[in-house]
Amino acid sequence: MHRATIRGAFRLRGEALAVQAGLTALALGLCALVALRVLARSGRPAAPRVASAGMAVTWEEAEKRIGQVVTFEGRIVAAKNTGSVCFLNFHPDYKNHVAVVIFASDFHRFPDASPERAFQGRRVRVTGLVESYKGRSEVKVRDAGQIEVIP
Repeated sequence: MHRATIRGAFRLRGEALAVQAGLTALALGLCALVALRVLARSGRPAAPRVASAGMAVTWEEAEKRIGQVVTFEGRIVAAKNTGSVCFLNFHPDYKNHVAVVIFASDFHRFPDASPERAFQGRRVRVTGLVESYKGRSEVKVRDAGQIEVIP
């Protein structure tokens, strides 16, 4: 094959790869725009906002920060494990106040496979995304590193 033909083939192959990469980037960008539009329609923020770094707020303040990643503190006054989910509550009226939610699929990530026993009555610092579920705020904890027992 002639040298000029080989160079031309490599140039065309390189241009085709560049076009393919550009189309992939365009497709990803369009997917991101669609996702942002869906989130905007749902009334949820497009991305979680982080509260002031390094500063923990009270659990009462945390429940007002839906859509934000916050670090908050409080005492676990009630805990319940249904077998499929564990709820850690900061107020006896758990239906109207923020709760920490740990799913059974994540229990193995905790030193004690029964998080309700490990945290009941303890003062804790929790970091996570505050979400709204059935009218109450909650933070889903997937890893033991998100909860710290404090003195």
